Amino acid sequence: MNNTASLKVNAQAGSQTTLLSKNTTSSSTIRLFNGNATSGSSLTLDSVAFFSMRNAAIPPLQQDNMRIVIANTPLTILGYAANNDTVTARYVAEIGSINGAWDGNGTPGDQMSPPLATNNSETKLKPAFGIRFEPGVLANSFTVNPSVWNYALSNPIFPADNTPVWLSRNGSGDNTQTFDIYDSRSQTASFRLQALVAGTGSRQYGFKKNGTNEVLSLNDQAQTILNASDFTAGTIGDAATAGHWTYTTDADHGLLVQAARSEKIGTYTGSVTYSLVDGLE
Repeated sequence: MNNTASLKVNAQAGSQTTLLSKNTTSSSTIRLFNGNATSGSSLTLDSVAFFSMRNAAIPPLQQDNMRIVIANTPLTILGYAANNDTVTARYVAEIGSINGAWDGNGTPGDQMSPPLATNNSETKLKPAFGIRFEPGVLANSFTVNPSVWNYALSNPIFPADNTPVWLSRNGSGDNTQTFDIYDSRSQTASFRLQALVAGTGSRQYGFKKNGTNEVLSLNDQAQTILNASDFTAGTIGDAATAGHWTYTTDADHGLLVQAARSEKIGTYTGSVTYSLVDGLE
């Protein structure tokens, strides 16, 4: 970059770019974008399929005068540790610009939305040996714990008049339920989670949301049990939780089963299918 008035790199819509250096010399000070950028230099990513840059010895880019610009379509920014695929930073649905040293210095400063510099980009992205930009995705990223109910018909929870009651999960293991959805397309999630049951015989299953007393009875037709607004967002920049939306219930909420004192003793099994649907109702 010392030999140019300004360096402008433009990755076009739909492009797939990998810039890689395999120079592992421990004393190497050569970056992928090397030298001192002059004012006006920029790396512009316009609705790319992906853009990846990785250096084996030191971070690939640390240039105050070179702007990183994400244009038109938000992208997820991933930071990687040295010489491996361990994700150390995750910033989802970012759009705007910031200086190439990731610290928000200079003019016009941190113009990313949401901001990077105030969300620890200097400590998370500046030292990263690999940086990858990619579009957001919607995915179910978690396996829900099996639900177990183990009740004696003599349990006083069952009314003597054989009125059916909803039973909390009481297995010997962890009876909480966590639903984890990964949606990195925008800062405002727009999805819903549906459920249907099969193979239950005469058994009635239901879903009870946190903070409510109402139970939604489930059947073999998919019904919405949770909307995106019910979930809690992860932490911006955090490799493990950014982009993740979680919903956790205790044993008294989530999936429940209905039974009465008049039931026949036995073991009953059923399956619940959870479906992730794009968009809100």
